[in-house]
Amino acid sequence: MRICLTYDFISTKEEKGLINQSKKIEIIGKILEKLGLDIDYDLNNFSRKKLLEFSNLIESNSYYEEITFNDLTNKSLEYLRNSLKKYDYLITYELSENSKIILENLGIKFIDIWLSPIRFYKDILFEFYSNEKDIYKRIQTFNFDDKKLFKRVKKLKIHSKLFLDEITLEENSCLIIGQMLQDKSIMKDGRFLTLLDFMDHLKNISEQYSNLYLLKHPYLKDEDFDYISKELIRNIKNIKLIKGINTYQLLMKKEIKHIIGISSSVLVEAKYFKKEIEFLYKPIISEKYVRVYKDLFSSNFWKKILDIKKEIEFKYLVDDNFFRLRYNLIYSYDIFMKNELNRKEDHKSFIKLYNFIINLEKERRYILYGYGTIGKLIYPFIKDKLDGIIDINIEDEYINEDYRKIRVLKIEDLKDKDYVIISPINHNENIKNKLIKYTKNIVEINLN
Repeated sequence: MRICLTYDFISTKEEKGLINQSKKIEIIGKILEKLGLDIDYDLNNFSRKKLLEFSNLIESNSYYEEITFNDLTNKSLEYLRNSLKKYDYLITYELSENSKIILENLGIKFIDIWLSPIRFYKDILFEFYSNEKDIYKRIQTFNFDDKKLFKRVKKLKIHSKLFLDEITLEENSCLIIGQMLQDKSIMKDGRFLTLLDFMDHLKNISEQYSNLYLLKHPYLKDEDFDYISKELIRNIKNIKLIKGINTYQLLMKKEIKHIIGISSSVLVEAKYFKKEIEFLYKPIISEKYVRVYKDLFSSNFWKKILDIKKEIEFKYLVDDNFFRLRYNLIYSYDIFMKNELNRKEDHKSFIKLYNFIINLEKERRYILYGYGTIGKLIYPFIKDKLDGIIDINIEDEYINEDYRKIRVLKIEDLKDKDYVIISPINHNENIKNKLIKYTKNIVEINLN
């Protein structure tokens, strides 16, 4: 089975897409490779520039462009089909609706993945969709139980009451959520929507509430939001720009009755805080997507949805907040994770250890030196690659696994062709000096 992991290569500029893809879904490729699948991490024989040229389209300066099926010529469709036909499936990161329509018309099978708009759970959730009916049905068996999100909100409210400063708002208020200026979810008719496109509607809304609170996206610079906020304030008498107040604190306030946005993920979250919501355009992700938690980092998930007949089973170690920190998605949620942020360096080390594991050469065999804290932590994820373990504290001759025995060795048993992973973080130089007499193939774990 041949699969390509890729971004929305039709609507997204290459540099933006590759950055997103490398951070978000590369680990999936590592899992599928371990299951014996043939994985490409890019469309090597595809050029977006050529696709646009064949369609008589001119590339814009925006990261995203709205390209529809009707925009493409027979020549560009044939070029696209030929670039993709060698793959059984595409696993894509955040396809636009137009890109999905194009792929479906070409008969290309895909599994599309979005980061979930829900950001207040223990860690990041993911949203899955496939145009292959059987795969889609199998994905649905992993559907996340939304009842857990309502329970999570209750815990956050308790935390807020105990540890966060009280904020005062006016009764019967409405919250308007701002967004980034260039976002795939707000593309319409070749341009990006802003709140100013809905001025008349917002004026009508303002008559129903004592106050409209306007909140800027945390990643948008003040100067980039100025022209929007000033124009809204000039036209709507009871609108106020608020700063320095956390989004989730606002969602918890009983004074906020209604939440409005163009396509913001906050509106999806607000449902679990039992707020009335209104999308001025449409939700960022279609309701047909299936919400999945950390199941996707196990062999069982991919074996089931792709119908892979292999005995191998494994699951990657992913702690709470692991992906939140890895993707730098701590904004707004930071008020609930002070302790975790104090331990951010520990998480960075954990991420480095995780990267070390997934980047070990696929076909190479190793000897593990040291079966202490780090050794035991990485052992479940590398045991299939191990020909032995060196540790003076293990008295047994073998470590027994269900399907085989892993030998316990002495340093003197090493051969010059052996590759040795040093798991102890301290005393590395002393260990290397011992090992180098037997092999120069020494693999260090660097957590600094």
